Amino acid sequence: MQAAGGAVESIGVLASSDQPVGQPVWWKRRWLIIVAAGLVACLLIFLRRPDALLNPQFLAEDGYYYYAQAYNLGGLRALLLPVVGYFLVSDRLVALVAVLFPVAWGPAIFNVCGILMQVAPVAFLLTRRFDHLLPNWYARGAIALLYLAIPNSYELDASVTYLQWHLALLAFLVVIAAPRAGRAWKVFDGAVLLLCGMSGPYCFALAPVILLRWLRTRDRQTLILLAIDLVTVVAEALELLENMSTGRAHNPLGVSIVELARIVGGQLFLAATLSSKGYLGVSMTSWWASSWFPILVSVCGVGFVVLALRRAPQELRLLWLFGALIFCGALISPMTPGPGTAWERLAHPVWNLRYEFTLNIAWLTTLVWTQTKTAHVPSAVRHVALVLLTLTCLVGIPLDWQYPAFTDDHYQAYVQRFEQLPPGSHFEIPLNPGFGGWTMTLIKR
Repeated sequence: MQAAGGAVESIGVLASSDQPVGQPVWWKRRWLIIVAAGLVACLLIFLRRPDALLNPQFLAEDGYYYYAQAYNLGGLRALLLPVVGYFLVSDRLVALVAVLFPVAWGPAIFNVCGILMQVAPVAFLLTRRFDHLLPNWYARGAIALLYLAIPNSYELDASVTYLQWHLALLAFLVVIAAPRAGRAWKVFDGAVLLLCGMSGPYCFALAPVILLRWLRTRDRQTLILLAIDLVTVVAEALELLENMSTGRAHNPLGVSIVELARIVGGQLFLAATLSSKGYLGVSMTSWWASSWFPILVSVCGVGFVVLALRRAPQELRLLWLFGALIFCGALISPMTPGPGTAWERLAHPVWNLRYEFTLNIAWLTTLVWTQTKTAHVPSAVRHVALVLLTLTCLVGIPLDWQYPAFTDDHYQAYVQRFEQLPPGSHFEIPLNPGFGGWTMTLIKR
């Protein structure tokens, strides 16, 4: 709830100053701001789902693939093992660290790493590398706060399973940030791009974004980032071609204009504004069951975005492009096991939210940007955006603020039993979510 109030307060002052001139003295002490913002961000994430730290447990792939394989095979041997056709090095690096500590600490280490990666884009956004792109620090703070409090993001919160989505956003920010001459920043940029590229399919969506960025800047550092990304594209593509059928759901897609409208209008526009609970309520109405209402919502939403982006900076347009490419990949080959077609599952409220996450960020960023002096948009667009932003802060964020705790599978009790087994024993530990039948098999050392 605190995040909603803070975001509303920020909205009221976005247009007050778009220049760094006259900013408070404390704003110049950048490292203090970044540390303080990081601590506040960690606190907000904790408040949304306290059990992530108070009763940490593995989620699905966290235990089934990453921790179990690192424990049984060794962290380094498991580092480049693919999962459902992709390398996921970021997740396996977390497991490599976690297995150095007692088994009882595993879920806590995973969740802490998930939270830190979730906070990383906020910390990076507050560095001097965004002073030219976002000189209005009220706008920058509002974007960071909305990112942390974003509705419709339950499955991405404090999780290593979906850590790579936040890593992909950090990689995008690296691409659009002002380059710095220091060696440390160059190493950081290259490492983020390399890690992101080797942690899922995001390198495919990043490639055209980096290329368009380079065509505008002609910057040598951007060209280096493009080269790094293309190397990972080749690596991921070869692995995908070899193992693309392994472990993937094979639901029929169920291609339909109406279903596409439900995905776009529901998961992108309604859920990001009114919360997943709000979208769930709308989805149960007779209007949503018809074909005309989802199409109307989608057309209005897309039309608004087109009008807002007519004079938007390239960086904001690239964010939409990045999110759209990821979303199109999800439409073609989503991981949506369960009954019904894949597109029906994608349109369902509450689940499979990750595929619209980047677009949700782009949507909220656009709403904030329209309220700044640098946004040369029609007054009607500005007013509509302010109404939508207010709805997000007063309705969407409060309704989706508190995430439900994971089912208590009594992980620590299972670990105590495991520790009493003789070396070489196989032991199964149940994992969340319980309805998926996920378990983790460890071989006692």
